[in-house]
Amino acid sequence: MTTGSRGRWTSPKSLLGDRRPDLAVSLGLGGAMLLGILTAMFPLLGVGVAVLVVGILLLRFRPESISVLAVGLIYSNAVVIFAQRGTVPSSAGALLIAALGLSVIRRAYVERTVATSPLAMSLVLAFGAIECLSALFSIAPATAQTEVATTLTEGMLLFTVTAFAVADTKSLVGVVNALLLVGACLGALSLIQHLTGDYTNDFYGFAGVSDALVPGGSVPGQDLQPRLNGNIGETNRYAQVLAVLLPLAAARAAMTSSTVVRWLSILAGLLISGGIVYTYSRGTAVAIAAALITVTALRWVRLRWLVGGAVLGLVLVLATPGYGDRLLSLQAVTGATALQGSNAAADNAVRGRTTEVLAALLAFADHPVLGVGPGVFPSVYPQYAQQVGIRPRLQEREAHNLFAGTAAETGVFGLVTFVMILLTVLTGLAEAVRRWQPVDRGRQVLAQGFFAAILVYIYSGMFLHLSYVRYFWLLVALAAAAGRLPGQETRPWTVGLPWRRRTRRPPGAPEPAGGRNGSAAVGAPRQPAPATRA
Repeated sequence: MTTGSRGRWTSPKSLLGDRRPDLAVSLGLGGAMLLGILTAMFPLLGVGVAVLVVGILLLRFRPESISVLAVGLIYSNAVVIFAQRGTVPSSAGALLIAALGLSVIRRAYVERTVATSPLAMSLVLAFGAIECLSALFSIAPATAQTEVATTLTEGMLLFTVTAFAVADTKSLVGVVNALLLVGACLGALSLIQHLTGDYTNDFYGFAGVSDALVPGGSVPGQDLQPRLNGNIGETNRYAQVLAVLLPLAAARAAMTSSTVVRWLSILAGLLISGGIVYTYSRGTAVAIAAALITVTALRWVRLRWLVGGAVLGLVLVLATPGYGDRLLSLQAVTGATALQGSNAAADNAVRGRTTEVLAALLAFADHPVLGVGPGVFPSVYPQYAQQVGIRPRLQEREAHNLFAGTAAETGVFGLVTFVMILLTVLTGLAEAVRRWQPVDRGRQVLAQGFFAAILVYIYSGMFLHLSYVRYFWLLVALAAAAGRLPGQETRPWTVGLPWRRRTRRPPGAPEPAGGRNGSAAVGAPRQPAPATRA
């Protein structure tokens, strides 16, 4: 202790407090210099330390931003892209899942709360167990076990930590903002490639270009344009990853009262649409149209919005003649089962997809209980394709159908559980819409947006198998979080942990209104403070 100018005792801590800002600035500058030297000598280690420091600061001052940043990076596929280029190790993706888990641990330790079990949690765990059993009895155990390891880490584990980390409305809206930002940036890169005609610049791997060429002008066979595959490396999957963001962009624009946020959401939707167009994906266009018709039939979208969506689609088709020609080629889908060379035959892509789906159904018929094993169907496809005979390609091919592929690889138990997961999440979202309609339009629209996003994935899954599983399980986890939005408290859907601190009551004192943990019940009126004597 020291004596001040007026004889008062002053602690050393208070004296140091006057210099605390200067000390913080000095420590920050010194740390930045050391980090710069470390990065110059060991770039990878320096970047890792910088990321760790930023994560610690965010965890300390903006803890809700940890989950937002982690989800945005996962959806951007940045870690995979940089790992393929040798910039970061392939195991760096585990840090993002660990960041989500750290957010859950922090809430449990600091705030003494943990989110309730998300929708379909038990079904997700059951599906993981079924995949393990299917791999155990698979006809190719080594391949199946490798696929199961990927599904457990990038699927079930990601679903669990995401559903528990995004534990309030503020975090969920922040995650939606991050997803729209990622989608808008990817769509903008695709638009830059098309408008400039420079397809050699892949923007460090975030704007890939496929080898497939389609007519991009009004003259057939001329002005060929490449199909863009963005940050995924596969055109139809890239279109699907972008397409599920369109309902979220519409929901974000509808739920906000800010004009700036509304127009930014609309701009993000337009950029995402541009990215989808230049993939020239027909299945994604069908999925978007089917989802829009479905939500209109549910009376969630007014008829004029359906007409507006059709007009916007027509404008995009007219602005991109090559895409319009591909969509018109869907008229030949009636010849999907015709043999090659016949007059009624559809194009090769449609007949090839039909062959793959029927081959998957034959594999399911031969292995109805647990299937051939996760990830094993491509190796058995040639033998079943010969039995189908529409357009057999004697090489490994996927089922190109979400449900047929799941049935072929995990059997009836896996298929039923997978369908129940989707139905549970969709019914939970529909219940959330009904519950919030009279009291909170923002949360109602958010639930509707995730409902439509799941529909887009399901409809596009009619033409794509289950791969890049992290995108599917991440979307399902966020939809499950949106479907359990309860009351209007500061941190919704959280419950007290067993070790939550409790205040000791004097003998004979009444118990608080909120129970033994002392928190008021959701929606309960606030009790007036007792009058005090002057």
